[in-house]
Amino acid sequence: MSNIVQFHEHKIELLRHNGQDYMTLPQIEGALGFSNSGKAVSNIFNAHKEEFDEEMSCLVKQGRTRVRIFNREGAWLIGMFARTPKAAEFRRWVLKVLKTAADGPAAPALPVADAELKDWCASVLALSIENRVKKAVEAERKRILEQIKAIAG
Repeated sequence: MSNIVQFHEHKIELLRHNGQDYMTLPQIEGALGFSNSGKAVSNIFNAHKEEFDEEMSCLVKQGRTRVRIFNREGAWLIGMFARTPKAAEFRRWVLKVLKTAADGPAAPALPVADAELKDWCASVLALSIENRVKKAVEAERKRILEQIKAIAG
């Protein structure tokens, strides 16, 4: 089995990372029918990044650049947020094809991101989690204060 799969006219070379097959952001963008600006899928990811874990999407070195890659669940989630005519078909396809591809020979391995990038990603994730916790605590505090006012009022 080849590590190249096809969605309509788009040939996608699967990349192997941490024991899973991944697709690159530009490949997903093309398959979903976005222009090749590199911004549409990035915008979707950035708007919903709290729903992705490090396994679903990460940055890896590819040559001299860093590229965002998505595993089966990450690509499916991008398809859920995409509002293109091909999105529903892409979601079905990615679940079927990447499951099948996982049973075949491994795609070529990607180098692990450098330590600096890994540390930066970990700190961004930690800040994101800390920020979400602060927001949740503040919302709960406001809710309790409103209940106290209603009882006292």
